[in-house]
Amino acid sequence: GALFEELIWDKATGLHVNANFHDFRIPTHTDYGKIEAVFVGKPDPYGVLGAKAIGEPAIVPVYATIANAIYNAVGTRMKKLPMNPHTVLATIQGKG
Repeated sequence: GALFEELIWDKATGLHVNANFHDFRIPTHTDYGKIEAVFVGKPDPYGVLGAKAIGEPAIVPVYATIANAIYNAVGTRMKKLPMNPHTVLATIQGKG
């Protein structure tokens, strides 16, 4: 998400320019390190077979963490995604 995914719109037509999986960069398991899931506490009485949410809580702080790391490194506050080298440079140059 924070580093890869970007929806690009054609301002004239309002259509996605990268509206397919060929042009829309989605990260895979090779783009990230190993994540270990650790279940704590009791099973959720409302979840299916006691299941708890596991994917969403891990990604919530990622965007802010990366934005803060960029700010600490270069003094520029990122307010748009993705935060890749091209968008960081554009923001530093006042074009982002």
